[in-house]
Amino acid sequence: MDIRVEQGCPQCGAPAEQGEDSRWLCCAYCGVRTLLSPAGGLFRYLLPPATNSAEPEDYYAVPYLRFKGMIFQVSSQGISHRLIDTTQVATELPGLPPSLGLRPQAMVLRPLSAAPDCRYLPQSRSPRAVLKKAIQVGGFSARPGGDLYHRAYIGESLSVIYLPLVRQAGRLLDGVSGLPLAAILPPAALPGQAAPFAPSWQLSHSAAICPHCGWDLEAAADDLVVHCAGCHRAWQLAGQGLRQVEWQLCAAAAGAVRYLPFWRIPVQIPALELSSFSDLVQRTNQPLVARSAWSRQPLQFWIPAMKLRPKLFLQLGRRLTLGQWRLPDPAEPHPAHRGGARSILAAGATENSEPYPVTLGAGEAGQAIKVLLAAMAASPRRIHPQLPRLWVQSGVPSLCYLPFEERGQDWVQLHCGVALAKSALRFGRLM
Repeated sequence: MDIRVEQGCPQCGAPAEQGEDSRWLCCAYCGVRTLLSPAGGLFRYLLPPATNSAEPEDYYAVPYLRFKGMIFQVSSQGISHRLIDTTQVATELPGLPPSLGLRPQAMVLRPLSAAPDCRYLPQSRSPRAVLKKAIQVGGFSARPGGDLYHRAYIGESLSVIYLPLVRQAGRLLDGVSGLPLAAILPPAALPGQAAPFAPSWQLSHSAAICPHCGWDLEAAADDLVVHCAGCHRAWQLAGQGLRQVEWQLCAAAAGAVRYLPFWRIPVQIPALELSSFSDLVQRTNQPLVARSAWSRQPLQFWIPAMKLRPKLFLQLGRRLTLGQWRLPDPAEPHPAHRGGARSILAAGATENSEPYPVTLGAGEAGQAIKVLLAAMAASPRRIHPQLPRLWVQSGVPSLCYLPFEERGQDWVQLHCGVALAKSALRFGRLM
């Protein structure tokens, strides 16, 4: 379930509600579009307190790490996956609630900002430690007697949510509900642990303009890649700015076609002698008759650039990677590169012809390579135990849009015949 955050337009101050990991803010009043950049890569939010204390150092904020994303696990029992959405306390003080429960989903959060009467408890637990605990609590650890070969976190959204605490009459109260916390948490210990607001936590804003030509960029709230209509370049969110990314498009005849994005990543795995598509077919023991041209075809992994349910994400990436020999070569930039992303719309086509938003970054896609390799292995015992020792040499990823034809309630890839339900795309935007 998505978390809503009340953002203020940096241009006119008008209020607006955004998703928790939305990177683009478009004001409904002044029309200005702004790029939101979190410091240190983490968005920081505050649960709105019901009680405000006028006394200094009587108002504290406790950090909770929130994780939402897909976890894939390869073990001796096979491949398992799960969607996880959890918040875990990120400080070591005893007596604090271990989780925020459903409160972040039920309330509208605020971006964390400096408050003169607030002190902030330190984040003493690392994200990895919090994720490990969440996996144990969720029962997703390796089964007894099983060997864990690989674990990957893909499409994760990691943020920090602060729970306000109030000290009144010698008691420590939950700043949202007003209820007292456990007595084992001494209020007198908080001043020594807390610190003032760090300027590096402040959310930064920048104009949504093309770094090359200065043209206004148009983007949905969850877009990770935007196309400039002026110079026709594609820009990927990177840290607190934008980085140019190569992109191509496999054209299709005019019709009810939707272009879905995929990351095309060149891969070599020396330990398995994988460098060509022919090597992949042989090492994973695929029931395909090898062709001589496959030995000259460099190995590439085709990974969805949009969030999907874990099972569908794995199936789609596996089938396109194994079916890449059927795809036309988009090595040369498409003519749309000269006419902008909007020019791929054929005359008379519907709005579905527009490129689907990129909601999964190239870095996240790279983490899926080992999981996809494990999923393609017809003989898991030959591949899975080697995953911990494999060194994956990946090249520069490029973004490629593939055409999918509308057939009833599905989108079907025109070259490979891979089908994807329309509802899967709608659900993926909510993940």
